[in-house]
Amino acid sequence: MRPLSRSLAATAIIVLLAAWLGCSEDSGVTDLGGGGNPPLDTIAPVVALTSPQDGATIPAQLQISGTATDASSGVAFAQFRITTLCDAVIITVNDSTPPYETSWDASGLASGEYRICMAATDSAGHASDWVCVTGKKGVSSYQIAGFSPPGAGTGTKVKALGDFFGTDNGNGRVRVGGVDAVIESWSNEEVEFTVPSGIMEDAMVGVEIVIDCRLRATGQLDIPPANVIRITDSNAMDEQPCWGGGDNWIYFSSTRSGNWDIWRIPARGGEAQQVTHDPGPDFWADVKPSDGKLAWMTTRDHLGYNPDGDYEIMEGYLPCGTACTWGLVTTDTVKSRMPAWAIQLHGGYNLTFTNDLIDDRGYAIPTVMLHSEIGGIEEFTEGENSNFSYDGRWIVYQKDYNIYKIAIDGGDPIQLTTHGNDFFPHWGWANDMIVFQRSSSGFYAIFKMNPDGTDQQPVLEHRYHEYSPSWSSDCTKIVYCAHRWSNFDIYMYEVP
Repeated sequence: MRPLSRSLAATAIIVLLAAWLGCSEDSGVTDLGGGGNPPLDTIAPVVALTSPQDGATIPAQLQISGTATDASSGVAFAQFRITTLCDAVIITVNDSTPPYETSWDASGLASGEYRICMAATDSAGHASDWVCVTGKKGVSSYQIAGFSPPGAGTGTKVKALGDFFGTDNGNGRVRVGGVDAVIESWSNEEVEFTVPSGIMEDAMVGVEIVIDCRLRATGQLDIPPANVIRITDSNAMDEQPCWGGGDNWIYFSSTRSGNWDIWRIPARGGEAQQVTHDPGPDFWADVKPSDGKLAWMTTRDHLGYNPDGDYEIMEGYLPCGTACTWGLVTTDTVKSRMPAWAIQLHGGYNLTFTNDLIDDRGYAIPTVMLHSEIGGIEEFTEGENSNFSYDGRWIVYQKDYNIYKIAIDGGDPIQLTTHGNDFFPHWGWANDMIVFQRSSSGFYAIFKMNPDGTDQQPVLEHRYHEYSPSWSSDCTKIVYCAHRWSNFDIYMYEVP
């Protein structure tokens, strides 16, 4: 038999020795690989900050205390920390002896909010996460006065308004819906930022502005659907919008003054201005593109304007300070309402509106009327809510809850829709398309179609009512009213 080599012999001896010692799985001999040693410490201490409570006022002498436990190797030391809202450390104190506590002179601390935190490290070197509460000293928070515009989507610049932002020193931060926003500009009265991506759409989201890393200003910003900007934000009723001033202004009817009046606001939001101030209600304005003359419906009945107190059409150049001049277009004894200007005259007609003419049975029949500065007023066709095509040759209008059009030169009306719940058509002058209001899926929505009635499709169709749309002169935008968040406000849709 061939003898074992020295290495093989050594191996055999080790195997025999192992068998003699009983190194089997159930032998009871300790596994030198660590199976019988105390388990390795892999768990950090458990920490609880007991004082102060979250939101507590910071006194001149601040007492901080907490508990820290570690089941394995024991707590080596606890650590207390005071930071700004931007996490800049003001002071750190270690305490290695329970009960874990410290006292700090906060008398020189500036007014604002601060984070009071605690952590602990065990004997194996494992540190816990920081546990923090917020403490307040003096004035620490403000309410944002408003936003301009009051609602906008991702990528839009918005201004937060107030008088407490101070001067930007590089320590200001803005978060929208919990997401950091890029700051565009900063002054004491307003902070402009860009709405970040990644936030919920068609919702109210919180905005937090951190001032100098110690003060907080908060508010709620409306994030409308894509391409929609909220123009007004009022507890009053803001309705019946139209464009003016080269699409730089939006005119609308509102009860802000406690009375129906005509107001206007910059097209991308801002401070609204009251245009009419009469005690008699004024509403449903339209602005003449060529010279800015306003036409609107009114019930004002003093100074001999409207003795019978019914709806009449007025016109004038407003706003105009104390030198306002206006006059009546109609002086009849029936309701005259919803005026609309022509951009180009055809047949001399420069204005259309609705009269509720009384028939032989005493019923009011809505009727489209035409006005000419030379020929006066004439009855045109049965219907209401009328306006002109770009060339002035056609009138589009609503009748029996459908949309029609008719040529100024005469001919039979042409029915464009048969849905049975269509209202307020408006003929786009730049794109030759008609936008209108339609009842859809239980809500009023905004639709559009070709002038011959083809290609009817939704433009805006959401889970709330959207009313009375109007194209801008270049047809890149649509202004409308929506009943959203329990208010009637003005919105603008930017056509993609």
